[in-house]
Amino acid sequence: MSQPADDQAMHDPDKYAAVADNFVYVHRALRRDLARIIAGGEPLFASDFARFARILEKHSELEDVLFFPPLEQRAPG
Repeated sequence: MSQPADDQAMHDPDKYAAVADNFVYVHRALRRDLARIIAGGEPLFASDFARFARILEKHSELEDVLFFPPLEQRAPG
């Protein structure tokens, strides 16, 4: 696994803002995809939900390793 963001990037406001923007973008995309699956009813759920669940699981694992440790270092507690 990769190491969390380096200290320089963690304390650079522009780089931190870019990471935060990406965080928001990805979560909006996940919500849109889930809403699409729900709106599509049972056929779309049957065909697409397993893929969505795998993506969401990997996304959560990556957040735990790459995003949250530097965030905790930046604002402990």
